[in-house]
Amino acid sequence: MDGRQLPNQMDEGPVSAGFFHALFEDAPLGKLVLDLGLHIVKGNGQIAILLKRKKTEILGLPLTALIEPDDLQTHAAWLESLRDPESLPEPASLRLRHEAGPLWCLLRPARIVSQESDAPVILLIVEDISQSRDESRQWQQERRHLQLLNELLLKGLVQDIRPAETAQEALSLIINNLSVLRGEMFILRQQKLSVLALAGYVESDLTKRQTQVEQRFQQAAVQHVLESGKGLTVPDVNCQDYWLPIPDLDDEICSVAMLPLMANKRIIGVMSLLSDEANYFTEERLPWLTAVAATVATSLNNANLIFQIRRGRERLQQLTGRIVRAQEEERRRVSRALHDETGQAMITLQLCLDGIRSELADENPLQEKLAEANRLLVETSAMLGRMAHSLCPPELASLGLNAALESLCEEYARHVPYAISYIGSSQVEDLPEDLGISFYRCLQESLTNITKHSQATQVQVTLRASEDEIILTITDNGHGFPLVQLLEEEVNSVTLGILGMKERFESHKGHVDIQSSPDGTTLVAQAPRPNTDA
Repeated sequence: MDGRQLPNQMDEGPVSAGFFHALFEDAPLGKLVLDLGLHIVKGNGQIAILLKRKKTEILGLPLTALIEPDDLQTHAAWLESLRDPESLPEPASLRLRHEAGPLWCLLRPARIVSQESDAPVILLIVEDISQSRDESRQWQQERRHLQLLNELLLKGLVQDIRPAETAQEALSLIINNLSVLRGEMFILRQQKLSVLALAGYVESDLTKRQTQVEQRFQQAAVQHVLESGKGLTVPDVNCQDYWLPIPDLDDEICSVAMLPLMANKRIIGVMSLLSDEANYFTEERLPWLTAVAATVATSLNNANLIFQIRRGRERLQQLTGRIVRAQEEERRRVSRALHDETGQAMITLQLCLDGIRSELADENPLQEKLAEANRLLVETSAMLGRMAHSLCPPELASLGLNAALESLCEEYARHVPYAISYIGSSQVEDLPEDLGISFYRCLQESLTNITKHSQATQVQVTLRASEDEIILTITDNGHGFPLVQLLEEEVNSVTLGILGMKERFESHKGHVDIQSSPDGTTLVAQAPRPNTDA
């Protein structure tokens, strides 16, 4: 057994480097067991300290003198429990005093039997964990950094907020994660900067502060970032020409970072982070801060693209709504013209034919031709009546959607080679006219397509309604069609009809889904029930 004497350390101050060097000297296989005879045995890079029962001293120095005062206070109960070898505490991590700074160690108590006595003795194994704690702390910091970047990216994927709201949330997230006093974000539009978001300011002062913050645009630091496209840090605002504080705004500021917001290789803005701690923003932190700014820029760019797409869709829906309303108004006008003007003309013509027939003798050869003309006139009148009804079904206004859909199914059933069954709902009588028309046109278009293309023998139409939504389902047992290919490759009456249905229901914040296979096709049209209380 390789043994040696350790130096005595009797004073109450920080333990000398020589003492800790002796305890933690390099030992490839070392486990250093220190007994009361001041001998050490190497092995496993740890130190076992043998403590006499009810006495905690190392080389005559109390164990408590080796521990940092703060840890001594927080671990008082743990240290007291070492006096009872019958009930040992769990291992504890604490800092031992060292002239080069606190040294993190893991203390693990164990119970052994002394050679001198049958009474249990505590063996305290002390392991230097400073390096592992540093590595763990670095890993945790990197994890927090990645988590922050991920959360910033997700901010740009939220579809229901404007880019300015995205900027505000991102900036608040940054100053909270980095423990920064304030943050400012400026957007570049038409070569001019404007304030996009502020964080860390009192909300009641935002209007006043925004006017003050706009003075930042003239600062050399901001201009440098705009011209170079590179970020800069000002560790100490008192030692940097780039930074000129704004009176009554920057009185607390000690350290600053100015960062470009780059998207698609162009500057879209500038972000400034301001700390009340000197030397907080250093050159060493600039790469990490630049990564944060780049992520913010990507998030803002994504948010802007999503906003533009959403606004484009809203404009398209508004345009679709205006077109649909214009179409329906034109249909009503044509329907009235067919019913009133053309219908009256047909009645007058029929009366004229009846008058001519009454003036001719029954055996007159013209009677047969006039009878044929009268028959054609009656058929034409009926056809015009059906057209007028189809263009503007009166049941929608007088009886409601359920009756109008049922009437439409009955009308088609009289003229098509397939059976139609209808299951309706009475909870749809209070719908707005334009929504009712959309459901009616959807069924009308679907039955027309089934008649022309599906070769079905059975069609099931179901109207369901709840407090929140109305759903129309149309199912046939025809041969189906390749919907995706049809929509991508062809432009015809079928695709235009389907697209028209989809656009109609999107304007109501609903949707149309179509599932088609060789065994048949199912169309589901859904729209939320309008809020009648609004």
